[in-house]
Amino acid sequence: IKPTKIAEINNKADPTTEIIANIIEKIILTYLDTSKVKTMNSMFSGCRSLTSLEVNSGLFNVAYVQDFAYLFTNCQKLQNIPFVLKQTQPNVKDMSYMFTNCSSLTSIDLKQFNTNQCTKMTELFSGCESAKYIEVNGLDTSGLFDMKGFFKDCKSVASLDISTFNTANVDDMKILNKNLKAVDKKGVIISYELSDKGLMLTG
Repeated sequence: IKPTKIAEINNKADPTTEIIANIIEKIILTYLDTSKVKTMNSMFSGCRSLTSLEVNSGLFNVAYVQDFAYLFTNCQKLQNIPFVLKQTQPNVKDMSYMFTNCSSLTSIDLKQFNTNQCTKMTELFSGCESAKYIEVNGLDTSGLFDMKGFFKDCKSVASLDISTFNTANVDDMKILNKNLKAVDKKGVIISYELSDKGLMLTG
């Protein structure tokens, strides 16, 4: 599949392409070279039936991508993400709504994600209602000013460690949701409180 075809599929002004996005179950990007790509905004957004995604790890390079916003938004049947999370992204600035409504993902691992230049993570995991494990320990949040709805409707999360979060610069502190219960590895429910220093853990 060529990059132009991806752009056409994500053209929301054309109802035909939206229908195509809705029925796609598998995407194979064997020959797609993304080594110079700077934005992947909405690349797979709206692929509601997508269950499988295959890429050539040698060609699918995200090192220069600055914008991951809406990348997998509404990929409701996607059960795993085989590529992006295993690479470093020193240039990423916007991850807003990246996994919003990925309701079939059972685990998300961002521990290798380089976010030292990222400023926006609005509703990053919103609607990930099947995710039992969300690995964000070590995620650099020091430059963020928007984390609204960060874990909104993450109803199934069984393990969560945000002890390394730095939210001193975040304007909107509504990052947790009433549907989220954070439980440590020993099964102890962790409570949170917000202070002028940011997000604090209270055991």
